[in-house]
Amino acid sequence: MKKDSVLSVLMYIFNHHLQQGKVVELTSDEVTEDLESAGFGDAPIEQAIEWLSSLAEMDKEAIAVSSPDAIRVFSEEEKQYLDSECQAFLLDLIKQVIISPATFEVIVYFLVELDADDIDVSLAKWVTLMVLYNMPDEQEAFKQMELLVLDDSPTGVIH
Repeated sequence: MKKDSVLSVLMYIFNHHLQQGKVVELTSDEVTEDLESAGFGDAPIEQAIEWLSSLAEMDKEAIAVSSPDAIRVFSEEEKQYLDSECQAFLLDLIKQVIISPATFEVIVYFLVELDADDIDVSLAKWVTLMVLYNMPDEQEAFKQMELLVLDDSPTGVIH
């Protein structure tokens, strides 16, 4: 993944700020300066901060969810960003009751919002982790996703 991608910035913020339990004021100069000193450009920093701000303001209750027996079909736009392996992974999270259908919709929405061409299962796991981190009522799902992300890391450390 290139250094100037929004996903790289988001992963850096998660690893160096959020995961360490720091309270992060996204609009603070300190965060921006830290990201700039880490080598990120202005555009991806701004996009990542907008994305995280939108995530922080999201209202999970406002998302319309269909009946439990419904079959979720990905839209053409969603398919442009999420390959079949990524789609299967996300649907499997619902089958395993790691996430609810409402949380699934939030995750898909924020994956598409990234407007990135290179979203694979590994990155979908990271975005899922970030979404769950911002949902206080999803702590158990967050713990389960954290283990899935750790399984992807050869060193056992979230990087």
